[in-house]
Amino acid sequence: MRHTLAIQNIYNGLIQKYQFDLSALHENQAPDTTRFFMLEKHRESMTYKLDWLAQMAAELGEGEMAGEILTHAANLGADGVMPKPMLLTMEA
Repeated sequence: MRHTLAIQNIYNGLIQKYQFDLSALHENQAPDTTRFFMLEKHRESMTYKLDWLAQMAAELGEGEMAGEILTHAANLGADGVMPKPMLLTMEA
């Protein structure tokens, strides 16, 4: 489908921003309780964003990609597993 590359770019952008934010929190040497709170808020927010993106992918006919994104969202929300970027695929 023609929406694949756009969805992958949005997904990878969200992942990159999430990783940057986590790194910034660790570098700022915030107290443990503050850092824990901020990490959990970022994780919750990112889980919501990935869930939303999966719904959009499904609406655009990208069912397989939607399932993959939703799996990443569920793993992040439940276990804190960091999502990995998607390899960009070039389709005609």
